[in-house]
Amino acid sequence: MIMPEVRIHRLNNYDWEQFKKDISFFSGELTKIVDPNKISKISMRYTNLIRKTDGDFKEYINLFPTTTRELEKIQYKGFRVAITSNTDNPEGTCTIDVGNVVSKDEPCMLIEIGVRSKNQENLDEWCDSAHNKIKEMFERGITDAVRDKIR
Repeated sequence: MIMPEVRIHRLNNYDWEQFKKDISFFSGELTKIVDPNKISKISMRYTNLIRKTDGDFKEYINLFPTTTRELEKIQYKGFRVAITSNTDNPEGTCTIDVGNVVSKDEPCMLIEIGVRSKNQENLDEWCDSAHNKIKEMFERGITDAVRDKIR
């Protein structure tokens, strides 16, 4: 049996407590039609789009691709780099994915941070742990220049 991927999205500023209630409601509805034991993985991912106003994107993030002398000769238009690490709370993996994009003709930095785990019995507890891990990794990945822009 193939299980579909289910996603719940919120854009821009969101209220975490309300979002968590929505996740809990949806999960309850889903388990009425799908055996929870058949769900093998659970994940949460945040996507942040940071518009560049001035300076270099290297001033905004702490994760940036490193190139060799040979690659430095190439005039590349964009990049995407990711790192994945194990996490204990919640148990699973955490991935930070960074790349540049153009939105409304403006250069932007796309930062995606996700946590993935085996299915959890206590969804509310897992959601809090995943949300906290994502916030922690976001704070580690950005610089003060970004903090100034988003606050």
